[in-house]
Amino acid sequence: ELQQEKAREWVKQQTNEKNQADANQKYADHLYDLKAREMDQRACELASAEADCRRAINMATKDMNEALARERRAKEDSERQQEQDDNFTEISNHVFGDMLTENPDVAQSAFGPHRVITDRWKGMSPGQLAEIRHIQQAQIEEKQR
Repeated sequence: ELQQEKAREWVKQQTNEKNQADANQKYADHLYDLKAREMDQRACELASAEADCRRAINMATKDMNEALARERRAKEDSERQQEQDDNFTEISNHVFGDMLTENPDVAQSAFGPHRVITDRWKGMSPGQLAEIRHIQQAQIEEKQR
């Protein structure tokens, strides 16, 4: 009987230890699940934060590229306008310059008003022609006397 009592005690002790081990395992599994959920949550938050950051960087890059493109277009427009203005100025200078308007003053020599630079001479002015005709008429009248 003593041996049966010991056997019962031993079975009871084994049962208690097994129940305690099961409870400990269950609690450990519960803690593991909580930790795994926490890690999953943290991973999701990190992934979300990384995606937000990537989106912000992409937006900033896009805005910067658009600003650079606008700046480049404005510079090209300005250069194009400046070149057009320069071309108009050059054309205007040619149209209203001494060469095309045949300004007789450019043929005046530095050695005196009675001398001309032959490669720039555009012919006599109406006043000079009138003076020559007047002198010729005076010579004709003088010869007839």
